[in-house]
Amino acid sequence: MLPEDHIPKFCNWLFSVLCKEELYNELAGDLEETFAENYQLLGLKKARSIYRKEVFKMLRPSVVRRFKLLPTLSPIDMIKNYLKISIRNIWRDKEHSFISIFGLATGIVASILIFQYVNFESSYDLMHDQSKGDIYRLSRISTDMTSGEIDSKASSHYMAIQSSIVDDMPEVMSATHLYPLPGVLSHETQGYNTENIFFATGSFFDIFDFKLLQGSAADLDQPGSIFLSQTEAIRIFGSENVLNKVITFNATDFPWELQLQVKGIYEDLPENTHLPNPQALLCAKQVNEQMAVFFPQMDENELKWRLTGYHTYIKVLPGTIKSDLSSKLVEWIKTYRAPFNKNQGREHSIQAHSIRDIHFIKDYDSQLKPAGDQKIITLFKIIGVLIVLIAWTNFVNLASAKAVKRAKEIGIRKSLGAYKKQLIQQFLLEAILINLLALLLAIGIVLLVIPKFHQLIGSEAFDYFGSFIPFWSTYLATFLLGSIVTGLYPALVLTRFEPIKVLRGNFASSSQGSSLRKSLILLQFAIVLVMLSGVMAIRSQIQFMMDADMGMNISQTLAIQGPPGYLRDSTYAQKTQAFQGEVERNSGVKATTLSSILPGIRNNFFQTTNRLDRPSGETVMLYRSFADHDYVSFHDLEIISGRDFDESLIGDQNVILLNREAVERFNFESPEDAIGKRLDFANDVTPLIVGVVENFNQMGVNFAIEPLAIELINGGGNFINLRVETKNIAETMQFLESSYEAFFPGSPFQASFIDQNFNTLYEADQRFNQALQFFAIVAIFISCLGIFGLSSFLINQKMKEVSIRKVLGANVLEIIRVLTTEYIWLVSISTLVAVPVAYFLINNWLDSFLVRVNVNILFFALPVIGLMMIILITIGHKTKKAALTNPAKTLKSE
Repeated sequence: MLPEDHIPKFCNWLFSVLCKEELYNELAGDLEETFAENYQLLGLKKARSIYRKEVFKMLRPSVVRRFKLLPTLSPIDMIKNYLKISIRNIWRDKEHSFISIFGLATGIVASILIFQYVNFESSYDLMHDQSKGDIYRLSRISTDMTSGEIDSKASSHYMAIQSSIVDDMPEVMSATHLYPLPGVLSHETQGYNTENIFFATGSFFDIFDFKLLQGSAADLDQPGSIFLSQTEAIRIFGSENVLNKVITFNATDFPWELQLQVKGIYEDLPENTHLPNPQALLCAKQVNEQMAVFFPQMDENELKWRLTGYHTYIKVLPGTIKSDLSSKLVEWIKTYRAPFNKNQGREHSIQAHSIRDIHFIKDYDSQLKPAGDQKIITLFKIIGVLIVLIAWTNFVNLASAKAVKRAKEIGIRKSLGAYKKQLIQQFLLEAILINLLALLLAIGIVLLVIPKFHQLIGSEAFDYFGSFIPFWSTYLATFLLGSIVTGLYPALVLTRFEPIKVLRGNFASSSQGSSLRKSLILLQFAIVLVMLSGVMAIRSQIQFMMDADMGMNISQTLAIQGPPGYLRDSTYAQKTQAFQGEVERNSGVKATTLSSILPGIRNNFFQTTNRLDRPSGETVMLYRSFADHDYVSFHDLEIISGRDFDESLIGDQNVILLNREAVERFNFESPEDAIGKRLDFANDVTPLIVGVVENFNQMGVNFAIEPLAIELINGGGNFINLRVETKNIAETMQFLESSYEAFFPGSPFQASFIDQNFNTLYEADQRFNQALQFFAIVAIFISCLGIFGLSSFLINQKMKEVSIRKVLGANVLEIIRVLTTEYIWLVSISTLVAVPVAYFLINNWLDSFLVRVNVNILFFALPVIGLMMIILITIGHKTKKAALTNPAKTLKSE
């Protein structure tokens, strides 16, 4: 081994750093010769010791080089410099900068809209302070005692729950209930139709944190009192100072009239609560008294424990465990309901729902507001993340591709002494600046599109800029993190190369740069394809439900709302028949019929009953509707056994028609077997079954068919149904309105086509589909922006290749094929990724429908073809331009 290999390394390095360059070779040679001689004579250890001494003796002022201190820049100066360079780079390449900023802005707009909507939907009933006790709604579950199957769920309960539960259960601090009853509020000579009227107790304001502006909550427990919302007080009186003024209440569905005195004013409820904004609150004792008069056949105890429709809420002591509470409630109600359960063959139990969960509970009838859909909210969260991901993907793609132009700049800066840290800071600042400009642009766009988005989702309740915490703080933190992450990748990849490699090579041609871009584009395409497939499936399902055969004819059917209950007297039936005769003489009206319920509207009139010939047999929860003799023929219902109502038979009064579902529930051997049998409706009412009709969908194909009895109407009916000619419909409507006002003076004319009721059943799904379409378009637009920018850059990079191909004889079509083949392959690969994901999501969504379409190959094929065409159109201009460029212009610089 050579002796110089044993020279002390640290001393040798120190001498090379400190010695003047012009003296170093000569002095270093002398030191090495001396070390070699000492090594031979004195050994390694002594030679090293002498070498160290000689090095330090050499470090004299005449030998040590002079160091010039570089001027230092403050962090602020560095940031200013980075900012100046960033602005110059953004301005220099306007096309790519615009695509990056506008693409990011579009993604931010979509994410702001989505996440604020998600935030709003998730905020339902959070305004109530539950630190002093949890709030629960008590819902009712009906179970068949023979089969053990649940046959109905309802959000309302019995009249007696509210008054009994506080006395019997010590953990319940307070309770209230709400009984909805629309009507007309009148002051002096002016009447106001009011939908959201509730009978309530004074504890309403103890349980819910809704602000009482005037009056005392205790006054709500006094009969003859009424509390108004701010808006309703102004609508009726033109002022909020209305205490002690008199209002008359007339119920719409009952012949009730109450004289009331205004005892309180409360603040309007926000939209993000499961309660509809009550326009008026009345004393609950009064509705209880009226119900006792309306059902004289029931004693007080039976009335309290059989009459439902009361939405009951309780507040329990802090620390009460929900599972223990639910178990105790089940046992508690049995002590009161046991006799009725046995007679009806149904066990009616209690389910406690936390108030903050109510908005997303969908499988309970009689809800005060339509429930939200947790699946849709989760899907919107995913869509929001995916759209932002697409936007950031575009940014990373364009940033990494664009940075190729600056590869030599980076290499030169590194060779001149720039640190990797400084280059990373430069790239990060540029990324943050572009994201900041995109955010500012996005806020402006949001301000413009808010009204349209509100219309799209059917809500105008939330303010995008009024709630900084927690939404905006979280969103801005995410935005900053995303800016750093998206700017970090191009910075790290470019700055890790040695200057000589950067100056000689090109990041665009490296496998890393190409693989990354292809992977990100593939991800974009897959996301877009999944969204487009979802749009097609949802649209197909909604159209299928709207076009499905419901078993009844509702085409060209106009429904006129009958007068409210307080305007119906003993002559109402005769007036209704006279009105029917009058309108049928009009050429625009082909037929009429009367009914108690309309198709598309939930039938909430039901009772438990059984066969008279089997009093101990299975009881059935039978839904009851009332109609006249023409109802079956009017709606083209199919009679499968027996006969229709016969108006010529004088004794044809205590008769009913059943649907097939009811026949099966009552365990008749066949529809023919049911004819001539009687049912037991209690109170000596035993109607005779004279006919069986085929099942029809009262609530659309997505709702289960319930056992139904159609009974002859006793009176004028709630609705007058007319089959009308659509030709000259305006003249027909004018005639109907004038005729209605002549027969029913003082009653407002309210008419609508029945198919509109069915449209409202699918309104939530339609809005979801519209929203998904909107965001799918946004995703496609952002992707196209990125593809346009990236293809522009990559085509420019391949211009010399294109020119050489043209010189060698390639035609325009061959050039276009070469430039577009890569994108076609990417769409093909993304299809393989997207189809399984889309299939799983679509199947999962369709499973929530009772009747659903089959998954069609067109759900996936059409989006692929559409996306391919969109991409080819997007890059078509650039591709054609490149193919037609004169090769001489490109190759002359070579």
